[in-house]
Amino acid sequence: MDPQNLPEAKLAWIIWNALQHLSDRLWDRYDQDFVSFGMEENDQEWLSTLFHTEPMDHSSPGGTTSSGI
Repeated sequence: MDPQNLPEAKLAWIIWNALQHLSDRLWDRYDQDFVSFGMEENDQEWLSTLFHTEPMDHSSPGGTTSSGI
């Protein structure tokens, strides 16, 4: 099978299938690590969001953040 003789779509299909196979094998091998990495990323995103919030304006009713209006 010479890649130069294959139409582009067929070559793309072969590559995509190979990547899917690789992805499945990687997931089977490292599933617990991947889940841990995903949880760490979510924790970091949450902390980043937490520390970039505006402080509460306790002088306004309901303790809402000040909008500067």
